[in-house]
Amino acid sequence: MRIVGGRLRGAPLWCPPGDRLRPTADRAREALFNILAPVVEGATFLDLFAGTGAVGYEAHSRGAARVVLVDTDVEALSKNALRLRIRTDGDAVSVIRGGFDAACRRLAGDRFDLIFADPPWKEGMERAILERAAPLLAEDGGLILESWVKVDPPREAEGLTVDDVRRYGDTKFTFYRRTG
Repeated sequence: MRIVGGRLRGAPLWCPPGDRLRPTADRAREALFNILAPVVEGATFLDLFAGTGAVGYEAHSRGAARVVLVDTDVEALSKNALRLRIRTDGDAVSVIRGGFDAACRRLAGDRFDLIFADPPWKEGMERAILERAAPLLAEDGGLILESWVKVDPPREAEGLTVDDVRRYGDTKFTFYRRTG
């Protein structure tokens, strides 16, 4: 696993052994950021359920102005920040250790151009995630929900509607935009 594009391209990332984390595969991440290329530079980016931080650090590498990574366990996030020589206590990149609900409450006044959510697969959290994360989305922003290919996330929720769906192996990215 590595950063696939931007100024940190090729930098290796650490992932703990076992199946505790399921990082977004390099190929799927590369495809995702090819889609996001026109909007990621200068964007504010929220990575929910960040795990290793691969997606958030990729956004930083590709020029996002601000990246916030959220997870209950920050071991991999911290190790990868050290590997990449990224400070996670500044304006450019920050880490929030805690659960999804607590992080959404903490970020209540913030707005993000891009929100990426990769919750534990097969747990049926998609609607709740959309409803809690939607208020954090900037008016012209987009929310990307990663899921297992066999999961069908809601077509609409909390003022969001599906704009596009892409599949890469067993990974599905559902892209949401604000309605109205």
